[in-house]
Amino acid sequence: ERDVMTYNIAVSACEHWVQALHLFREMVDSRVERNVITYTSAVSVCERGEQWEQALQLIREMADSRVERNRATYNSLLQLTHRLEIGNSIFRDAMLSRVLDESVVIDHRQLDLHGCSSGTAILAVRWWWTEVVPVVQASARS
Repeated sequence: ERDVMTYNIAVSACEHWVQALHLFREMVDSRVERNVITYTSAVSVCERGEQWEQALQLIREMADSRVERNRATYNSLLQLTHRLEIGNSIFRDAMLSRVLDESVVIDHRQLDLHGCSSGTAILAVRWWWTEVVPVVQASARS
């Protein structure tokens, strides 16, 4: 009988996002509870297939299912969306939900981009320059 670990391995091993999502959906029929590893694996396969809409839907399902989103989940999604306008919104959501805030922002003068995908790093720097630097500069002038 298949359990969550078996499904997690199978989803992450899929070459094509359609296969991965088929297994992901099959878990519901098999009454196997999906966890953060399952969702992150499915998002990662969607990243490889450049399916940002599917990946975003999975992130939304995680929230609806009360499965905790993590840095790895957002790294895959932000890698896919950093060139799109929606990438900025997703990055802000990750910061507001405190998934990335403490791992990216050290203090008001430093970012820590270790462990970030290049897409996450690009969005973090863009956010830093547009939202943090002006506030720091304004307070320094005061």
